[in-house]
Amino acid sequence: KVKEKRFPKYIQDNTDWIKNSPLLEKYAQKNRAIPKDSGEKTYGEMRFFILMNNSALYSEVESHINQARIIRVLTISELIFILGFGIRFFTQGFVLSNIVGILVVIAFLAANVLAIISRFERYCRSIERSFKVLTLANAKKKITK
Repeated sequence: KVKEKRFPKYIQDNTDWIKNSPLLEKYAQKNRAIPKDSGEKTYGEMRFFILMNNSALYSEVESHINQARIIRVLTISELIFILGFGIRFFTQGFVLSNIVGILVVIAFLAANVLAIISRFERYCRSIERSFKVLTLANAKKKITK
C-alpha cells in the first residue's frame, strides 16, 4: 500500500529526469494513467537496478528493509504477549497487573506499527533517491561521451 501510494506522486514530481530512465520512461508521458499495482513491481525493478549498479547504495536500501523486518518480528512477539496477558486475564480474573500489562504491550504495539510504516517509507524513499542518483549519473555519462 505504501508503494502504491508513493509511486504516482514520485512519477509526477520527477517527470523531467524520468525520461532518461529506460525503466520509468513509459510513465513520463503526459496524461498517461499509471496502472494499478505498478508501484510494487517497479520498486522491485528499481531495487534490482540499484543492486546491479552500486553496491554501496544497495546496502543502504537493504539496511532499511532489514530494520523493518526486525521491528516486524518485535511486533509479532508483542501480539503473542497480548494473547498471553489475555489468557491470564480470563484465567485469573480482574487483576490490576494483567490490565496494566495488556495496556503497556498495546501501547508498544501501536508504536511499533507506526515504526514499521515509517521504516517502510524510508525504505521506499531510499530506493527512489538511489535510483535517481544512478539514473542521472548514467545520463551524464551518455552526454559526456
